[in-house]
Amino acid sequence: MRYPSCTGKEVKVLRDEVECPKDEITQKDVLLVHYIEQLRIEQHHRFGVSSERTGTPEIPEQLRLFNEPENIADADGVENVETEEITYTRKKRAGKREEFYENLPVKQIIHELPEEDRICPHCGGLARECGREVVRSELELIPASVSKVEHVQVVYDCPKCGKDSEVETRVMVKSDIPAPVIPNSGIASPSLVAYVVSNKYVLALPLNRQSEELKRQGIELPKQNLANWVIYVALVSYTLSPKSLYWAVLYNPL
Repeated sequence: MRYPSCTGKEVKVLRDEVECPKDEITQKDVLLVHYIEQLRIEQHHRFGVSSERTGTPEIPEQLRLFNEPENIADADGVENVETEEITYTRKKRAGKREEFYENLPVKQIIHELPEEDRICPHCGGLARECGREVVRSELELIPASVSKVEHVQVVYDCPKCGKDSEVETRVMVKSDIPAPVIPNSGIASPSLVAYVVSNKYVLALPLNRQSEELKRQGIELPKQNLANWVIYVALVSYTLSPKSLYWAVLYNPL
């Protein structure tokens, strides 16, 4: 069989074409080894033991330089230092629960025995109280209660002027009453408005859920009314804030 003849230039081109894939394969092999090592190190950090040793049984000499402190360190891991013992005494601090109880009003429930159970089995006499002991302390939570508050205005007149026929005008005086927290609202009280605003901005409770919760308590308050209250409180707070002018210019530019 006769092979075709090639010139020296063609042989060089063919040789370069053969060597080029070899170089690419070599580079890919190097990258593959690099990525495998990075993966191994990452898995070691996540799932391996807490140690600075990075060598593996397969490659015991790998990164041996960084293990030098572990190789020369004391096996016990304790430094030979002189210690001095200092002792002192102090008053034991009360627990957080006891500190919390100190600022709360206390209501005691006294559990007494009925008179028929206080009869002495030996002499038949009536046992008397000789001491008391607090067995446990509980926290009592009273849910929100609703009541109707009526503002009554008292009218005064002069009894002397009313009986005197010579006085043409009768003197009458009415007592002052505080203005409502929300104008033209016959139900909004300071406590109710504070309850709605606090739930809205402290507990992040939407107004529709507040309306549903009030409805379960027997109070019919649409969420539109609650929204109007919140907007009014926001506008009033802007007027009381020293930065009210800044907010007014920011949201209402000229």
